[in-house]
Formats: sequence, structure tokens, C-alpha cells
Amino acid sequence: MSMFSWSHQHTIGHHSDTNIPGRDPDLYHFVTGMLTMGYPGFRGSVDLRPLPKRSRVWWLQCFPRWFVWRCGLLMRMPFASFGPSLLWDVESLLAPHFAYAFLGLVPYSPLSAASLAAHSLGRTLVLWLAFVHPTVVCLVVADSWAEGAITAIAFAVVPYSIHGTLFYIFSQVSHIQPSCFVSNGVLDQSGHMPSEGARLAYHYTHDADRDAGDTHPARNESEGEPLLSLGKESARPVIATAPPSPSPARVEWAVHQVEHAVDYAVDSSLWLHLSNGLNLQVVHHLFPQVGWGHYTSLAPIVADVCAAHGVSYTTQPSFWAALRSHLSHLARVNAGADASVWVQPAPGVASQATLSALGQLDNMKTIADLATVVCREHEDQGS
Repeated sequence: MSMFSWSHQHTIGHHSDTNIPGRDPDLYHFVTGMLTMGYPGFRGSVDLRPLPKRSRVWWLQCFPRWFVWRCGLLMRMPFASFGPSLLWDVESLLAPHFAYAFLGLVPYSPLSAASLAAHSLGRTLVLWLAFVHPTVVCLVVADSWAEGAITAIAFAVVPYSIHGTLFYIFSQVSHIQPSCFVSNGVLDQSGHMPSEGARLAYHYTHDADRDAGDTHPARNESEGEPLLSLGKESARPVIATAPPSPSPARVEWAVHQVEHAVDYAVDSSLWLHLSNGLNLQVVHHLFPQVGWGHYTSLAPIVADVCAAHGVSYTTQPSFWAALRSHLSHLARVNAGADASVWVQPAPGVASQATLSALGQLDNMKTIADLATVVCREHEDQGS
């Protein structure tokens, strides 16, 4: 992954605004292309647009939503680092609808011609070493084209698959958990408005589902109250939040980091070393400059301070408990009780062009239309 991508996607975007929709690029790892082009995928929280009940991919149209999101998980997990390291890098630099922002979410200063040339040369070298060179060598030395092709694919795909799977296991399992999105929702655990102010929750029905006859009122399975389906023709909130306070207090940064990650196997030296300290994700986010060998000593201090100040510090006893909780959360928001719930980002956190490109708007536009949207937004800002 290039320093340009890592610094903007991870260091600035993810570490500064962890799990905040419209700001954290990590939230959109597994939904890019899902709603705009129909690729299998899944969402990590109700802050993202729900999956349609009927997939746009022809070979998945006959399968229910619970099967589709699992296919998306199995297909995207091995390539969890492929998009950010190669695809998002190019798109963030070249796509006009992202307007000098990594994935349209993390602003960056325009690169000089020399910097862009050096960056492009580095990316070209990575592509050559990772894909082109192994493919050429495998095809030349193999006894047959079939054997060479299979070997080349293995050399090109297997390393990225292993890296992507490890990246997913040691990052997403700690961040995509029920407790990590409580303060993103309509109300926090104490019943007060989150720092972002009032947000609106919808039960949402895709046009394709509605056209197929799915127009009956959706039902909130946890509360038992009927909620109207919502699509392009209807933009009314069907679950209203409590009114925002006149001047909602901002959540302190460290508190936000604690509440948007989960630590597991806190006392385990094995998992500390297997994950390079990322089993203590809360500690990592609070002290990213400290070597992970010190995390087990810091974790009890973090727990004591959180208890003294009434901050919720969530831990799981083992990796397997964290994994079960993670998968249970994914099942709930993709095909369970919250599968049709959509809590849209707070106004102004991301541009309309960006949200449209990421498939997070009803009136999603084609790439050709996005340039017009960008121009209009710039005109509005100028006025």
C-alpha cells in the first residue's frame, strides 16, 4: 500500500474518525460497487444503505439476502486490502467526483507533477512485481499454457488473499461489532443524542424490490411496530429521532476511540503476537505511537480510567467470542432484524457526489453525471 493511501485512508481517515459514516473510509470497504454495479458485498452497520432483497447479479437473483451477503463476505474478505492498496489509490487521484479527497472522504493537497510521477512509478513497480513478472515467468517456464496460467494466478492471487484475510481478521472483527455503533445511532446508551446531532432512521425498500411487489409496510422486528417502506418516491422519516439539543456536546476523541472498538483476549500473549497487538484495538487507537509489546500493560490502565469516568470499554474473552459477535452483527444488519434499517449520515459529512459514487444515495448517478454534481457543489460553496 502506498504511503499516500495509507496516510489518508488509515492514519487520517480511520484513526481520526473511526466508524463515522461519511468520514471513515474503512466503513466502505465492502459496499463499493455493491449497489452501483451489483457486485456481491455486505454492510457493516445500519449507517450504510441496505442490501436489496434481490441482487442485481444474474447468478444471485434467485437467492435470498442472507445467502447473498455471505457470498459477499467470502468473496471480499480475501481481497480486503486489494481495493485500498490499488483501486482506491488510482480512483482517489483521478476521479473528478472525489474532488481531491481520498475516496471522496479524506481531503488531500493536490500532488505536484514530480510527486505524482514518483507515486505512479512506485505503483507501476508494485504491479510489475506482484502481477506482471510472476505471470510472465510462470508462462515461460511452464510445460503448458494451462499449467502456466494456473501457477501465475496462484502467485498473483494467493499472497493478496492471505494478506486481505489477515487484514480483515485483525481489523474489521474489532471494529464491526454491535457496541461499536451505539453512539452512531439514533440515541446512545443513556438515551441522549449523539454528538453528530439528530439523525433519521428509515426502513428502506429498494426500487427493484418495490417493483417486484414488496410494498407492504416493513416491520420493526425488535419493537414490533409497523414502519412504512421507503424509496425514491418517499423521503419521509418513519422513525424520528428525539429533537437535537440546542448545542450538542462533542464527544471527546479518546472516548470516541474507546467506544468504537472492541478488545479481545486481553491477557493473551499468544493473540498479542499473532495479531501484532491488534487484538487490543482500543489501546492501539489510543496510543498508536506506542509499540504493541506494551499494550497488555496499558489495557488494565485503560479499563480503570474508563470505569472511573463511566466510559464503556468493551472486551471479549477470546478471539472466537469476538468473531461470533462480529458475524452475529453482520447477520442482523444484512439479513436480520435491522436488514432494512438505514440511518443516513449527518448532513455535510460528505459531498453528495461522493455518497452517490459510493452507492449511498437514493438518486445515485452515473459516473458521467457526477462531474456536474461536483461543479454545482463547488458553485454552492463559492456562493
